[in-house]
Amino acid sequence: MHEKNKIYYASEIFETEINGGKLGMENEDSNVEIRMAVLRKLYTFHKKFMEIAMNLFEGEGLSRTEVMILLMLQRREHKTTDLAREVGIPTSTLTGIIDRLLKKGYVLRNRSEQDRRAVIISIGEKALEKTGTLSGRMERLLDSMENELPEKWWSDIYAELCRLEKELDKAGDKFK
Repeated sequence: MHEKNKIYYASEIFETEINGGKLGMENEDSNVEIRMAVLRKLYTFHKKFMEIAMNLFEGEGLSRTEVMILLMLQRREHKTTDLAREVGIPTSTLTGIIDRLLKKGYVLRNRSEQDRRAVIISIGEKALEKTGTLSGRMERLLDSMENELPEKWWSDIYAELCRLEKELDKAGDKFK
């Protein structure tokens, strides 16, 4: 599919999804509804991804938050305070979660070499196997989409989502 056709097709999907396609792009209400539809769709994607991840850990007795933390640790180790901030929970809550994951052999906890006060959390072998399986499945899925959604599409959407994140951060700061 040609790039311009893809963009037109995407806008048709949004228009169809919102009030059965009755809203046009010209009025302010429809623009807000389209923006809300995009945010709902992003949330839906996150939920679906987490459902796939939870299925991999089925029977392990892990919460969604614990699985999300393991997925974050798969990418890189984190200081406890940074991980708590990224997950959006208090450090004291994270400490309890890390204690449970540590007992199950999913994470490792060490002191930082540079700052002995800092605690570094990294993924354990037991969890790495399962998160690696998930990553492999996701890579195969994304590779299978390459004809319909080329690399440029992914780059563009990533750039736009980064812009959206900055705008949401700015808006959030206004409410503090």
